[in-house]
Amino acid sequence: MSKDVLGADGLAALAGPMKDFYEKLAGANGLEWFVAFKKFLRRENPWSTEVRWHLIDNNTIEVNLDAQVKLPFEGAEVAWPTKVDPIVKTVSG
Repeated sequence: MSKDVLGADGLAALAGPMKDFYEKLAGANGLEWFVAFKKFLRRENPWSTEVRWHLIDNNTIEVNLDAQVKLPFEGAEVAWPTKVDPIVKTVSG
């Protein structure tokens, strides 16, 4: 009989946490858990309190331009625009 990497009882020990994780993925906050899981796989802090952006409504997001930007490789640079003109639309009714 072969032994798996986690030992003889490895699958039994893993079953509970996996069940809990799958239930969270299928729950109301499933997207939040999926995003956190992807961050975990990239060795990032999945529960970071730094907010880069948040949704205000279906057409508007607010962006935190002071948030740290993690670049994909050493030597990469962020090219920020020198001037940003806000787009303002008025609705007359």
